[in-house]
Amino acid sequence: MSWRSIVSKVAVLALLVALHPGCGDGGTTQTLPDTPDGLAILKITYFRSLPEQKTKRPEPTFRAVMSESWRDRVADGPREPLAKAAPGKIYMGYVSDAEMSRYVKRLKELGVDDLKASRPEDYDPDKFSRLALNPGETSYTRVFTVGDEKGAKSYYFRDQQTSKELIEKFVSCEKFVSRACENSINVRTTTDPLPGRNK
Repeated sequence: MSWRSIVSKVAVLALLVALHPGCGDGGTTQTLPDTPDGLAILKITYFRSLPEQKTKRPEPTFRAVMSESWRDRVADGPREPLAKAAPGKIYMGYVSDAEMSRYVKRLKELGVDDLKASRPEDYDPDKFSRLALNPGETSYTRVFTVGDEKGAKSYYFRDQQTSKELIEKFVSCEKFVSRACENSINVRTTTDPLPGRNK
């Protein structure tokens, strides 16, 4: 194993340890699951309706940023049903494991763990595609998801409408997710939102 590889793995492990507030103090709180070989197998996705550049009409879009370990160990894509709600408008990008760990850490600092969460598979893509284009619902139909190879949690703006604090935390997290996805996208789209690897 090369010196560069060892240093890289140590850096990722240090970031993962920093994300575990229960580590070393006898606590049981776990903010991120353990990952094999010190890898950060992570993804962040974002669904919402955005104006089309030429027509200015809203169109559902789905963006995803994934760690290199996600691509290598899980799939060459987000593997998320809600991506089907944005046919032809699925944009993807990959960043290093260490960068993805920093993204997830920042979301936790912004209060993502306080938001009301659902399972990504609970969202009907056809329904969300319609909601995203409904003038009365489009501003609420925004969902971001944070996950790893073991599972994921989705955060829907409509679900946060019970308090001003939740709305503010969602908006702060959403802004960060939007920037993270924008910065990682390598002008790449996919027609298959659920590709997987045969293990």
